[in-house]
Amino acid sequence: MSEIEYEENSETRRIYKTYADTEVASLYVNVECPYCGNEFQTLDTDSCGETYTIDCDEDLEDGCGKTFEMYFDAS
Repeated sequence: MSEIEYEENSETRRIYKTYADTEVASLYVNVECPYCGNEFQTLDTDSCGETYTIDCDEDLEDGCGKTFEMYFDAS
């Protein structure tokens, strides 16, 4: 394991990272319910060519509770 470079700042150490150091762990997709128009985000519904069954959760603000399908196309 390589040694971590850091800067001493009072009693705390600070490391520096850039976008080159990042890795996407999960993606959210912006969705709008076709029944009530409620907009929300879904997690892990981003596989190209897949159809997902989504619930417009009544617990969400303005959710109607209906179920709909979403086809994901990355184009």
